[in-house]
Amino acid sequence: YETLFDWVRVYQKKGMENTLGTVGIVNVAEKKPVKLLAVDGGVMVSTASLQDVVVYDIVGRTVAKALVDGCHTFYLPAGIYVIDGQKAVVK
Repeated sequence: YETLFDWVRVYQKKGMENTLGTVGIVNVAEKKPVKLLAVDGGVMVSTASLQDVVVYDIVGRTVAKALVDGCHTFYLPAGIYVIDGQKAVVK
C-alpha cells in the first residue's frame, strides 16, 4: 500500500501567529532553471549560474538552503521535498 501526495494545503485559524515565516513574491521570469538528480541519500542540484537554492519539505518548511554555482548535493532524510518548484523523492 502506497500513498502519494502532490500538494498539501495548510490552513490557519484567525488569531494564530504565522508559523511558516514571511511570504514573498518571486518573479519567476528572473529565476534560472535548476536540474535535479537523485543520488544515494540525497539530491544533486545543478545550476547554470550562481543561484540561491532552497529545499522545502512537504509541509512547506525550509529544510536546507545553499548558494549554488554549478553543482551541490543536499543530503536529506527519506521523504518528499520541493526544490525550485520540482518534486524530489529521497528513498
